[in-house]
Amino acid sequence: MPKRITPEDRQAVLDLHKAGRSRNDISRETGVSAGSVTTIIRDAGGSFERTATEAATKAKKADLAARRAALEEALIGDAERLRARIWQPRDYARPVGGIGLVEWSLSEPAAEDQLKLMQAAGAAVDRALKIDQHAQATSGADETRGLLGELFDQIKDQAGAAE
Repeated sequence: MPKRITPEDRQAVLDLHKAGRSRNDISRETGVSAGSVTTIIRDAGGSFERTATEAATKAKKADLAARRAALEEALIGDAERLRARIWQPRDYARPVGGIGLVEWSLSEPAAEDQLKLMQAAGAAVDRALKIDQHAQATSGADETRGLLGELFDQIKDQAGAAE
């Protein structure tokens, strides 16, 4: 049996629409069918015209791309700093029984510490490369979607002209 739409449901649909949520998001969140969501919005004088949503989505994607680029740059910086530490002097201190600390310095970290630094630097580089690969893959997919959209529009225009 279909869900009975309460005044609270209607208000929730209207509020979510005003917040820029999509019809399907509103439907999932409120439990109101997508068709009923459309009817409620239409009856209130609204629509799900996508221009504003598309612009907001593009802006959000651009913001995320910029954040990923900044993170990629930071990870490369982390890797550089970690790698530099492999060859810098290192002070060590270890507790000895109950008598205190034994302290010593080396011209570079012990081999096990150098290994850990190199592993951490390698992990940072790997993560930066994954971000870069994602950016390249996403860029190609966006270009493909754009070309397909243009092709679809041309086919639609030609079909309309033929009628």
